Amino acid sequence: MHEIIIYEAYRGIEPETNRQVLVQIFRNKDTNEIISSQMAYRAANWDTWGVPFNLELHNPQIKEVS
Repeated sequence: MHEIIIYEAYRGIEPETNRQVLVQIFRNKDTNEIISSQMAYRAANWDTWGVPFNLELHNPQIKEVS
């Protein structure tokens, strides 16, 4: 049996550099626990995203984003 993962993607602009930011969060469907999260940058809409880097989970007890 396969585990179902929920994928969330959030995009925005970093004000200091005007770069675009992509944050990706992967959650367990049954527990809503964050399995992994990563972030990547790009300079413009036409550009490709850079190599994502892992984000550290400061409080793994947090299960939902409000």
